[in-house]
Amino acid sequence: MRATPAFGISRQPLKTLPVPTSPIRRTGEILESDIQYYHNVMNLQRDWYFLQVGPLDPRARKLPLPDELMGRLVEYVIAHEVGHTLGFSAQHEGEFLVRC
Repeated sequence: MRATPAFGISRQPLKTLPVPTSPIRRTGEILESDIQYYHNVMNLQRDWYFLQVGPLDPRARKLPLPDELMGRLVEYVIAHEVGHTLGFSAQHEGEFLVRC
């Protein structure tokens, strides 16, 4: 039997980024917030971009994706998670990714 330490890396794919916040109940002011960016999020971004935009963007057809493009994809996810810290929900109906 093998024990996994609490700080070990999970082998399960992580698809969400939990965003714990500490708002003041009376005013709603957010005093503290953390964005946890997991080790495999860039792999997910690469795969999603390849599947969703590959037919339209020639950069998505060759791996690895260019650093500039990956930087834009990381910016998008971080901005999305900052939105969660500000109280926005994860309603994806109105989201779209502008051309990088």
